[in-house]
Amino acid sequence: MKNLFGTQSVSYYSKLETIEKAYHFAKFERTLRKIKQEYMDSSSNTYIEKLNKEILDVHLIMNENINLILDREKSLNSVNNMANTVKQESELFKKRAYETRMKLLLSKYSVFIALAAIFILFVVFKIYF
Repeated sequence: MKNLFGTQSVSYYSKLETIEKAYHFAKFERTLRKIKQEYMDSSSNTYIEKLNKEILDVHLIMNENINLILDREKSLNSVNNMANTVKQESELFKKRAYETRMKLLLSKYSVFIALAAIFILFVVFKIYF
């Protein structure tokens, strides 16, 4: 059918212009007429049954969609809560990592700091006293 009517990007009007047979859609028209006749006959039980079945199908689909939306909202809330928890824990981890790094530096250089402080005190006492 694509080769007969062109590509999808061509407008429908140009597709109709490419039809060479005069009665190309006659079969489709007969199908439409038959379906229309079934629905126009209101005394037919099949008409009412089909409508009730279609209404029930639409009802079930809508219920399923609403349930999916509610489940999606719960999932999004759960993901949001987890993201907030991860953010708080990462901030706490950053703070503890900084504190640990400072303790390590202090323990590593504490001897040098003590010697420098004694030297500075010695120089200050020597100058002023």
